[in-house]
Amino acid sequence: MITGQIEDRIDPIRDAFRSGGITKLVDVIEQITHLLFLRHLDDPHTLEENESTRLKKPTERRIFPEANDGIGQDGGRPSACKTTETGVFRGMRNLTVSCSIGGIRTVNRGVMVALKPVPGALFLMAMLVVGAIFPSYAAELQKFTDARLIDNPANDGDSSLVEANGKRLHVRLYFVDCPETSVSAKSDARRVREQTRYFGLPEAARTIHFGEQAKIFVRRALAMPFTLDTAFASALGRSSEGRVYGFITTADGHDLASLLVENGFARTRGAGRRTPNGMSRTDMVATLRDLETSAMLKRVGVWSESNPDLIVKSRTKQRGEDRELKNLQARVKKAQSPHGSIDLNTASEKELQTIKGIGPVLAARIIAGRPYETIADLLKVKGIGRKTLANIRPHVVVE
Repeated sequence: MITGQIEDRIDPIRDAFRSGGITKLVDVIEQITHLLFLRHLDDPHTLEENESTRLKKPTERRIFPEANDGIGQDGGRPSACKTTETGVFRGMRNLTVSCSIGGIRTVNRGVMVALKPVPGALFLMAMLVVGAIFPSYAAELQKFTDARLIDNPANDGDSSLVEANGKRLHVRLYFVDCPETSVSAKSDARRVREQTRYFGLPEAARTIHFGEQAKIFVRRALAMPFTLDTAFASALGRSSEGRVYGFITTADGHDLASLLVENGFARTRGAGRRTPNGMSRTDMVATLRDLETSAMLKRVGVWSESNPDLIVKSRTKQRGEDRELKNLQARVKKAQSPHGSIDLNTASEKELQTIKGIGPVLAARIIAGRPYETIADLLKVKGIGRKTLANIRPHVVVE
């Protein structure tokens, strides 16, 4: 689930697409594909320009033609985006993007939308499309009335097999996480341990118990036909039929996820998106967290056996283990690199000199040229050209 500063950066991008009439997921993917291709062309063009500036000679290999259309900058790149003669950007019918230094500007149907500077926005958008943004920026929700629960051993509190308009769907609720009902796999065991610590329970068996209680609660809540809203975003999981994220509204008009949290059978965690009634993801998370706090104070559901002192101790232990695993992964990743991943903005001269091609003089120049926003910024350092940069790139990062 995307929150905080990342969400603040994503929202302007999302709004730019929507304001241009681009709402379908397939269209968003198409546009971002073109954006990435543009960035792919822009990087070597920038290298050529930097090399030309450093050597004080004309650019030998220009990717973008020189032009000035009054909209963009840097060698007429927006014009190149719009050209149809080459066929490269013929598919960019709705959205033209200028890779300006200050950020991203979209030109759509004659209207320019200025976005605030977003460092690395093109690559950020790509990650969002293939990762967390799928649940939150999915296709329009489809509503299925008269949906029914299918009795199935795989059902649990937050995941149920349902029949909607003749289709069998394994639906994973947005926003919430119920206690597990089994430990048949190692991943289940790890989740049960983490959940036991989160809820402050004395033993894992009680977590499984409340997982079963959540399952019974859902069965009763969905005894009558209900409404399902889904955009068919994949929820992964081990189900042989696959799972999709969705919202379920009970026959009496209540949101099932909210009911689970309110009655102490779920916590606020997981993927989210704008709700069927138009509530933003951020507001829905805040509402669910308030319901969770209320359930905790009322000591209902799983919170009826929660030990306040144990919560502090066990959650602290869980965070410590999470950090340990994260650090271990980072160390392994660094060890797998020939020289490790050296941060250009923090490495010492000695560390920089472990990279082939960097001696004491060049290491000092690199340090003097800080801070760096991208690895390509090394071209500004005297003595580093494209060949040297290519040798250095695999061994450095910018954090």
